[in-house]
Amino acid sequence: PQANAANKNRGYQAKRLLHPGAKRASSFTPETDVHAKAGIGCTDCHVPEGHRVPRGVKGVDLVANDLPGKVVECENCHTSAPHLKADDRVILNGHIARLACETCHITHLREDNVVLRDWIHPIWDEEEGIYLFTDVLHSGKAGEGFTFLWFNGNGTFLANALGDNPLGGTDYNPLMNQLVRIDNPEAVAEIRRNAIRIKEHYPDLDVDAYVKAATDTLAPLTPEMRAKRAEMIERNLRRVMTKDKSRIYPFKVFNALMWEDMANQGPFGAMILPFDYPTYYQTGDTRQSMQTAIANPIVKRMYETPFKVYMMDEFMSYFGVDEWALEYPIGPDGELRNVEAHWMRQMGTLMINHGVTGKGRECKDCHDAKGIMNFETLGYPPERVADLTDLRELKEREKAKAKDQNKQM
Repeated sequence: PQANAANKNRGYQAKRLLHPGAKRASSFTPETDVHAKAGIGCTDCHVPEGHRVPRGVKGVDLVANDLPGKVVECENCHTSAPHLKADDRVILNGHIARLACETCHITHLREDNVVLRDWIHPIWDEEEGIYLFTDVLHSGKAGEGFTFLWFNGNGTFLANALGDNPLGGTDYNPLMNQLVRIDNPEAVAEIRRNAIRIKEHYPDLDVDAYVKAATDTLAPLTPEMRAKRAEMIERNLRRVMTKDKSRIYPFKVFNALMWEDMANQGPFGAMILPFDYPTYYQTGDTRQSMQTAIANPIVKRMYETPFKVYMMDEFMSYFGVDEWALEYPIGPDGELRNVEAHWMRQMGTLMINHGVTGKGRECKDCHDAKGIMNFETLGYPPERVADLTDLRELKEREKAKAKDQNKQM
């Protein structure tokens, strides 16, 4: 069966829309996942209890979990020593202490995996007959569409995986490093190409500024705000990052350009303002769509004292905002106040567990100076990075293999 076959059956008279881009891009089909190919179904791993379906005890997004205490792990079937036949099974099984199975056995995501989505510059879609958001980066590659992070099962409410390098220290800090910048040359080039495409529809767009903002998400923060961000990570998150055992997992990364209420900005972002989607899709006027949405009475009440005291002050404290500002974004004469478009201050990270291949990565895919694993941002000291990217054991193994091949000839 084709990936997402049911979703692609759009109906007949009132056909559903096919929005571009894939959210997780790790399809569970016989073509993309070794388990699906073997005939394993969803509920073989996610064993339900009545109508309740477990997701497992790890996760970073805000999707509900019917059975939060029920474990759904590779080890439920494969044990903690899954490699049985490979010549180097001892070495591979030794990696289990540091690497999750998915790290080696999810080698790629779908090509239409959405990394960056621009909600501010929609473009008319002739086929669908509506204005659609603009995706400025699609990639299923490691280092572009997904990255590798230490993970202990905990996450922030902004969907950021938490964990720590077992060596300790404070060098591992993804919320100040790999989740706030894009420096992969191929990714930056695609962002620029799409910015140029957007400029064809929005002539006032500054392409260089657009690329800078998309690849450096901390740019809107003042030096003082950046310092507060770093301090909050150490004070509030470090103890959770170091809690329990961490292993390296793959995470799909995602960011979006949206309208924000800058009167309520903190070190981790500002209050994102909603859209009225009928206005958005029909007119492509994102300002009017946003103004229509925030004119809703429930949004207006968010900017009144009862909501501030009852909910918003506490909610914004998670962003590092001292208190919720009551200045409503629409002024008395209808003008917008303190409203700006920004990318979120950090990438969201979505756990990926499907799209598993039977054959995992080769050692040199990671243990090489140009490998997919950035050991420096994973918190390893320089001398250990040098070892991990130039393994003597790997060289000896390759020499032995070459010697055996010569003997056979």
